[in-house]
Amino acid sequence: MSLLCATSAHCIDLSQPQVTAALLGGVLALAATVISVSIAAYLAYRYARKHGDFRHNTEIRVERLRREIDALESLWELLAYMTDRESGCAIVRWRKSQDGNKIYYFNFENLKAFLLTKVSEIFYSRHAGLHIPTDIGSRLFEYHSILMGLYLRYADSPPDPSGPLIVLENPALIERLQVAYRELNAALRARLETRYHLLSVDHA
Repeated sequence: MSLLCATSAHCIDLSQPQVTAALLGGVLALAATVISVSIAAYLAYRYARKHGDFRHNTEIRVERLRREIDALESLWELLAYMTDRESGCAIVRWRKSQDGNKIYYFNFENLKAFLLTKVSEIFYSRHAGLHIPTDIGSRLFEYHSILMGLYLRYADSPPDPSGPLIVLENPALIERLQVAYRELNAALRARLETRYHLLSVDHA
């Protein structure tokens, strides 16, 4: 006979089936409790870790989106130079002749400011070039290269600043400028719209 004694007066006969079953049930219940607590603790840890990583990744993604949006909005300022609508900084302008045809001009001083100051300021000084997508950057520099040809043509003998409009007599050049502007404008609008949408989703 196997006895389990707490004191000399209190002993349990372990050979009794009901006693053994009771002890085994208690051990199993304790083990189940320990396992349940351990699993719950592990799942809580995994959730906290996963949630923390997700929040960290979201913060990084939001910061990248904001930097790209800032860069694209800075680039938007350059469109004021590139449009052929009347404005103080537009490079290309047009007027109607007496026979109703458009005569295109370009403003040398605005062209010079665009090439030598404004693009460098936005692209480098404001670091927008680090965050502007390649396709948009390539469109900008396509327009930039077209204008550089005009600038080099007149750089050594610039027109009088009091009357800096010069007639553009090359229809192919005018068309290239217009196409480059339209493509950049469309690409910039589309990219900004998607970036704004993604930023709003991350903040939802």
